[in-house]
Amino acid sequence: MKILFLLHSYYKYNKGGAELQIKYIAEYLHNKGFETHYVFLHKEEIDDVDNNIILHSIKKDLLSEKLFGKLCYYNKVLNKLNEIKPDVIYHRNLSTFALPVVNYCKDYNCKSFLHLAHIQDVEFQSLFNKKIVANILDRYGKRKILTNFDRIIAQAKYQDELLKKNFNREADLVLPNIHPYPKEEIRKDKKVKVLWIANFKSWKQPEKFIELAQACRNINAEFIMIGRDSNDERSKILKEKISKIDKLSYLGELPIQKVNQYLATSHIFVNTSISEGFPNTFIQSWMREVPVVSLHVDPDSVMSLNNIGFHSKNLKQLILDVKKLIDDSQLRTTMGKRAKSYAYKEYSLQNIEKIIKLIK
Repeated sequence: MKILFLLHSYYKYNKGGAELQIKYIAEYLHNKGFETHYVFLHKEEIDDVDNNIILHSIKKDLLSEKLFGKLCYYNKVLNKLNEIKPDVIYHRNLSTFALPVVNYCKDYNCKSFLHLAHIQDVEFQSLFNKKIVANILDRYGKRKILTNFDRIIAQAKYQDELLKKNFNREADLVLPNIHPYPKEEIRKDKKVKVLWIANFKSWKQPEKFIELAQACRNINAEFIMIGRDSNDERSKILKEKISKIDKLSYLGELPIQKVNQYLATSHIFVNTSISEGFPNTFIQSWMREVPVVSLHVDPDSVMSLNNIGFHSKNLKQLILDVKKLIDDSQLRTTMGKRAKSYAYKEYSLQNIEKIIKLIK
């Protein structure tokens, strides 16, 4: 069976969460006998094979994109689908690429799968702001697209509930993100390491972690930030602030293997995002016995219900929660081991079998 994955970018060139999840799924499906293809945007045209995934890139047209958005690639995406002739199309992180998918699948004997990746995929933008026309079109487009996919997979129950509420459609499967079991040695030294892993986009709120490190400057702990900066004036200011705090360091963007090595020797992971779908970094941390302290995000209250971290809800409480874990090594250890046991059971690659069952 031939399956085609469709996303704006490929993990080798853009190390995002959605790209990483597709990488795991595509490699697993190849090992199960599927012919795996991947269509994405890139600065140049690529026809290549990477880890048994057959790559087909569409060359970016930045001028057209600026004028018309990514809808300008509609015909090029459609042409790729006609060339490859897949049996199944898997699209993740709802985008304008969904439109050629549902239209192609209507005309050909092909099944369309949408895997939700963010709360924004199933939420409406408020009509009452400067972008009222765009938001009306967004509502109409989302309703049309979400109604026409053959199968929808949600990352969490809250996404399924919003799908029902806003679009009168139920998810065919609720499947959290998945990860391979760690290969690194898990080693926790005496000096506590507190990690933040994300890019510098405004909604990730890196400045909140900087405030946390500043508030903990007199505590014997090391604070580390990992992730891609935005290469702009705001990032420059953030890096200047980081450089002025002795126990805080910024390592930039690192390969996932290196990130996982840092997690394996760290004690606490902190998330400061305003919202997320289901963060990969939560699962990466839990599998390496690292409790999570999150400012706003706790999908389906997984962290709170299973006592594998803290959902702080405000910065003052976040600082208190982190300090509590730094001071109490027994609590850290107990929570970390509980997190590992839970993550191994709930987020293993074996869960991809549920997608295979849905395809068949």
